[in-house]
Amino acid sequence: MFNYYLKIFYKKNSPHSFNFSIFFPVIGTALSTISVVVVFCIMTSLENEIKNTLISTEGGAIVRVKEPNKNTIHKDIFEIQRYLTSVGISNQKIISRPSIISFNDKAFFVDVVGLEDFSFLEKAFDLSIDSSKFEQGVLIGNKLDAKLGFLERDTPLLLTSPLDSGPSISGKIFRVIDDKFIFDNPTSVKDISGTYVYISYENAKEVFPLSIPHIIINHEMSNTELKNIRNHIINANVTSWQAENPLFFAAINIEKFLYTIFGFMILLIVSFNIFGLVNLIILRKNNQLSSLIYYGASNKHLERIFNVNVLLLGLVGSLIGCIMSTILLDSNILISYSVIPSMIKKIDVYYPIMIISVIFNLLVLFLSSKISIRNNIKNIGVLKSNAIES
Repeated sequence: MFNYYLKIFYKKNSPHSFNFSIFFPVIGTALSTISVVVVFCIMTSLENEIKNTLISTEGGAIVRVKEPNKNTIHKDIFEIQRYLTSVGISNQKIISRPSIISFNDKAFFVDVVGLEDFSFLEKAFDLSIDSSKFEQGVLIGNKLDAKLGFLERDTPLLLTSPLDSGPSISGKIFRVIDDKFIFDNPTSVKDISGTYVYISYENAKEVFPLSIPHIIINHEMSNTELKNIRNHIINANVTSWQAENPLFFAAINIEKFLYTIFGFMILLIVSFNIFGLVNLIILRKNNQLSSLIYYGASNKHLERIFNVNVLLLGLVGSLIGCIMSTILLDSNILISYSVIPSMIKKIDVYYPIMIISVIFNLLVLFLSSKISIRNNIKNIGVLKSNAIES
């Protein structure tokens, strides 16, 4: 009897002709799984890469003194740093200031960051930096370098600060170091390589005499850690990197959501194919279904034939999609052929999304099969009447 069930679903009217139309749901389900898994893993890897770079360049958290006083700010900063160091939290004080960078007849607004520890940037941009170069040197990104005309080493650049200028303009000439950092940001929310400039902390104090320094924590902090810091440092505001960049990651999450939805939409198209396939099989298998009903098969038995086989096809397609997705991601072929942003060095495979995709595939296909059979229940009733009359 089981073999007869299989023939109803997998054979055409002739017992020797295979029903190749059943491959379409398998292929569609596999493509749906591949698109969902690959897109989700790429976008999540991109999000993590950008997050790690931002934490490396801007800190996992920022500590700013409340109501800073120019006369006591450095003492306040020192006390806060001493506490953070005592509890094992790596940190450094920085100065961040909007400025103008000029070369010949070209001038651009930039965000200048004065750092104490340049190893901070080595992790972020995969560079080997000689801190001695920053005595009079400036580190710029590849996009800003292109805007200025692809500068050679030791090319002089003028940094001026309108916010710190009085009767005279506050500024200083720096020399371009031979390193350029690269940050390809596909979301275009924050153009780090095109607008960020890095100098030493001492030079930043000189160029920006009216600026207020703050402290950055060099790694990501948990909510509990942030709460403990806030409880111990009452004269400062502590904000996480998420709070500092809300729009940035909101844009990435929306983008990831939309791309992933496209994969699930493919599955919805496949469900329509299943709907038509079940209708076609019922239409083609009138005689066989009549025979089953004549020999005592109920509507539930008929439903089981279609539901089990549809779920089997969906499971096979989903597993094929998961295997192909894993091979595609682990092989790094998308990176080798520059299909994805170059800033992603490795794509992480997230197996939970595979499980979610498989469950979603089976659920949608089951509902599609169920609805199709229910819509044809009248035809099945007619078949039963025909079987009794015959």
